[in-house]
Amino acid sequence: MKKCFLLIFPLLFAMVLQGQNRALLLSESFNGNNIPSGWTIAGMGQNSWSISQTRNAGGEKNELMLQHNPTFVGISRFVSPAVDLTGKNNVVVSFKHYLDNYSGSHTIGIATTSDGGATWNDAWSETYNVDGRYEVRQIVETSDIGQANVQFAIYYSGNSLNIDYWYFDDIVIYNLENTDGDLDAIEVPDLVTVGYNSVAFKLLNKGSNVITSFEASYQFEGQDLVTQTFTTNMEPLEAKTFIFATPTFLEADNYLLTVSLSKVNGAADDDPDNNVLTKNVSVNISLTERIPMIEHFSASTCVPCVNVNNLMLQLTQNNPGKFTYTKYPEQFPGSGDPYYYSEVGVRDNYYDVSWVPYVLLDGVLQDGALTQEAFDAELAKQSLAEIRGAFDVDGNHIVVSVDLMAYAKLENIVAYVTVNEKTTTGNVGTNGETSFHHILMKMLPNANGNTITINAGEYEHLDFDVDLSSTHVEEMSDLEVAVWLQKYSTKEVYNSHYLYEYTTHPYPVGDLQLTANGNMITATWGAPASGNPTGYDVFVNGELVVENNPALTYTFNSTTNDYNVVEVRAVYAGAKTSVKAVAGLFVPQSVSEQVAPAFKLYPNPSDNIVFVTSDVNLQAIRLYDIAGRQVHNITLSGTTAELDVRDLDGGIYFIQAIYSDGNTATQKLVVTH
Repeated sequence: MKKCFLLIFPLLFAMVLQGQNRALLLSESFNGNNIPSGWTIAGMGQNSWSISQTRNAGGEKNELMLQHNPTFVGISRFVSPAVDLTGKNNVVVSFKHYLDNYSGSHTIGIATTSDGGATWNDAWSETYNVDGRYEVRQIVETSDIGQANVQFAIYYSGNSLNIDYWYFDDIVIYNLENTDGDLDAIEVPDLVTVGYNSVAFKLLNKGSNVITSFEASYQFEGQDLVTQTFTTNMEPLEAKTFIFATPTFLEADNYLLTVSLSKVNGAADDDPDNNVLTKNVSVNISLTERIPMIEHFSASTCVPCVNVNNLMLQLTQNNPGKFTYTKYPEQFPGSGDPYYYSEVGVRDNYYDVSWVPYVLLDGVLQDGALTQEAFDAELAKQSLAEIRGAFDVDGNHIVVSVDLMAYAKLENIVAYVTVNEKTTTGNVGTNGETSFHHILMKMLPNANGNTITINAGEYEHLDFDVDLSSTHVEEMSDLEVAVWLQKYSTKEVYNSHYLYEYTTHPYPVGDLQLTANGNMITATWGAPASGNPTGYDVFVNGELVVENNPALTYTFNSTTNDYNVVEVRAVYAGAKTSVKAVAGLFVPQSVSEQVAPAFKLYPNPSDNIVFVTSDVNLQAIRLYDIAGRQVHNITLSGTTAELDVRDLDGGIYFIQAIYSDGNTATQKLVVTH
């Protein structure tokens, strides 16, 4: 992997004392933007530790990060606050980590001290040389255990130059109870698709006794409670993933999912504080193509900005029509860019910008200029929203209209609209550049954007009429309008798009309705409220089935017991298109009552490992792309299988299960790279 700046993490531990749980001694999840109070760095790498706004180790944002600069050869320790372990014989240390290796082998370990770091005693170490996500759970029984002032370190030993990244998260130190089942994670994606959805969870045995059975329940808010007794054999510190046999059918909405543990080995366990987990789950109707949003803070007085500007210009020239871009003229260094104005400062505060160049891709900070590799990875992801619209000018006025359509319920998100000038030459500063691109002139209505909530399958329309005579616009004929949807709290960008230039608005179709006659589904829609489309593009279950259809109706045969999704967009002259209208309909193949799928997929959507489970023996699992090409074939004998989809392009696939009796069943899988 190309090394822009290398991150390496030795220790991951930042703990917060939590007195409400008698077994829990320390816990740190790195939720802040700075290294937590009480944590220190010992040995080498004193200036190499920071907090990254990522979740590569498998926890939530943020996580601890150690980078290679300044490089060192030796040991760097990330050290916890002191913990009173008087009377303890041992404790358990656990953490998640992710290695992105550059070359060679590297060692991380756990060590303890009770004399302020004069003596370190090793408790565990392991050598890694392969990229991947890992989880460590280790009983620690060093001579320090039992002392009143014990500090823990996760240390790195090696040559930091040879690491790309090493991330750590969710560091926990705790006592083993006698019988203790810990609901460690709800393994349901944040986003799932309409239809039957299975619930999986990870259980960790935090007790000294073997777990042979347990009773658990789950419930999506507003849906039926599902309870099940599981038989197992889990040794102390062993973790396993379990899937409830009964799935729940979910419509497009946002749900609070609760998973709870009621009995372990037939009775209540010793620590009830870790027996309930909740998670917010969003259910989407479908997904659509993504246009990545580039935000770039720069200044014509910034010398290092020149190279980044040139690299960004090359990247955009190599990817026409695949991006949206807004460049903010900054107030620093020195006197700053002549085109800076106060709305840029609002974005500075939002992203904590304190230097330039500063480049973000869909709200995520890049290391210098955006690379083609990072851009391609973002472009391959699918999106929950569509954006279309147009603008025109009348003298010094710009008239803008925007349509936003959601595939899931998007609550309290912000629609940002910027008027940019494609090329400027009047803001020349001191860095030698004479022209600049995608320069912000005005945010509509202002830098705070437009806070909205859109229900799944619904539109939101925005209109603006703004006088630009007081801005830095050089030519009214050289404008572009960028629009993106962003979750303010997390900075996640759902999608973006440039509006059509100097033209009329591409109005969407009227109310889309689906009706069924047996397995035949008919879609009907109304003509747009204004405009004269040349026809309509129709999509069925994510696949374009007819282009520029002249009629206001389309009929197709539903061949699966699944939720059928139809999307329709109006097509206008000049290759303009509206946002899609979307509707879904559940149609069983027969008159018998619809039942849950014959096999279960988890997670779906997925960008990693997909689990396939069945109540009867499977003979093979086959994966097909949307064109019908087989891309995976697994032969097996049993009721479970794992399918690795990390190397597949994002999109819709179909999993076919072949049972030992020769019968088959098929389900849709969404891959979300």
